[in-house]
Amino acid sequence: FQNRTRTMAPVVARVLVLIAPIAHAARVGPAAQSLVSCTRAPVARRSSVCARAGEEPASVSVADLGLTMADLETPMNLADPGAGVKTSGQENTSGVAGASDMGCAWEEDMETVRAALTIPGLRGQPAAAMDVDITETTTTITVFGRGIWSCVLRGTVDPSSARVAITEEAMQPTVTITLKKADAGGERWNGFIDGIGVDSVLQ
Repeated sequence: FQNRTRTMAPVVARVLVLIAPIAHAARVGPAAQSLVSCTRAPVARRSSVCARAGEEPASVSVADLGLTMADLETPMNLADPGAGVKTSGQENTSGVAGASDMGCAWEEDMETVRAALTIPGLRGQPAAAMDVDITETTTTITVFGRGIWSCVLRGTVDPSSARVAITEEAMQPTVTITLKKADAGGERWNGFIDGIGVDSVLQ
């Protein structure tokens, strides 16, 4: 009897090994079996396995992007993917070699260019006495009717489109100029000032 018991022990062990997966599947139920089959499937086949198992495909929320249906339905300008994109930067208002005041903060899109000029040499000048003269290729700031600072623009503009605002803070005036480009839709200026005017009092 003892010999027969020793002989049957390996057989019983093999039977238990075969029964264990079946018992586990019965305990976890069909839903869990589907999940296991989905997660264990190769990546390339995982979506199809999940679909066969009746599970919803994964989704990503874009609510935090602030998009509306109108934004998604707006057609793209394939002729110019950069249309409407604004670029900006800073550059010097002085033509003196080595000077770096970064007094011109510019911004542009395909149709307009805007510059906020904070010129150190104008400190103390009353904003009410200042004015701006604009031609197709130049900008001149005057104080009491006298040209004090001027520059050559990086492109041509429509002078009639000019909008000018002059503000003052801590005795430092800032001249903000917005202009429409004459060649709207052309190449970007990538700046505002092409050069300081040779007749400019402030260099």
